[in-house]
Amino acid sequence: MKQKKHRFLKHPILAAFLLPVIGLLGGGIIGQIVVLSLNGFDTKAAQNTLLSNDLPEIFLALLVILIMKHSYDNQFKFGFWKKNLKPSMVFASWGFLVLLLNIIPNLFLGTPLESSYGLLLAVTGGIAPGLYEEVTCRGVVLSNMMYQWRNAKNPIMMSLLASSIAFGLIHLVNLFSTVGPTLIQVGYATGLGIFFGAVYLRTRNLWGPVVVHALIDISAKIFVTEDPVAGIASLAVPPEQMLVGIAVFIVFTSIGLYLVRPAKHEEIKALWREDSWHHEVAPETEAL
Repeated sequence: MKQKKHRFLKHPILAAFLLPVIGLLGGGIIGQIVVLSLNGFDTKAAQNTLLSNDLPEIFLALLVILIMKHSYDNQFKFGFWKKNLKPSMVFASWGFLVLLLNIIPNLFLGTPLESSYGLLLAVTGGIAPGLYEEVTCRGVVLSNMMYQWRNAKNPIMMSLLASSIAFGLIHLVNLFSTVGPTLIQVGYATGLGIFFGAVYLRTRNLWGPVVVHALIDISAKIFVTEDPVAGIASLAVPPEQMLVGIAVFIVFTSIGLYLVRPAKHEEIKALWREDSWHHEVAPETEAL
């Protein structure tokens, strides 16, 4: 991979925080400008989540892919290909456990579905972070760590844990709305980061993490729920929510670490050799 541009990528930890934050803030700013301009800069009328958040984030994800490919003469491989597609989807399918956690309690309680427009927002609101976060946090950040730290003693675990902890910590931006639920979110996001990162390391295919991540986010938005308690002083977390968050962290951290267990390190290193940036063909990974 030719290091011609993007010097900040030579500082993997900086990139791990900078890229997601750019998406969060940049997408929001772009979206608000578009929505306000379409509404004659009427702030009361500019409440369009689809335009203000979701579509700009999807646009930024595609822009990151374009920039990285152009900067590295099309040698930067995100993993949007057929190679290892099946194992990527199979490994990532463990994430459906979270999807079921989002759906089953609401079905049991008889929680109504969102309106047609609400369902549209749920779909775009799931695709947008699912695509952008996987493209940046796994496709760019984790790939960059594997490259920059390729000569380290244990580049696999270093890259996986560092990128996942950063992924969890960027959710602290939600502290501006709630404190307790945000801290729980940081924990389970770290666990899911380890899981999705492990799937990507094992397969070098990003389709599984993107699709399952998006479906998880969609499943969390399709039901009509009460607005969360606002205010930075809100520390209360329902016991069941805390237990679920802890369980998600433990389960998915365990699955992720199992996927990249020492017995698989040589297989992973072979898949991530420097020269593999330049080839479309690599051997299929072994079974779980």
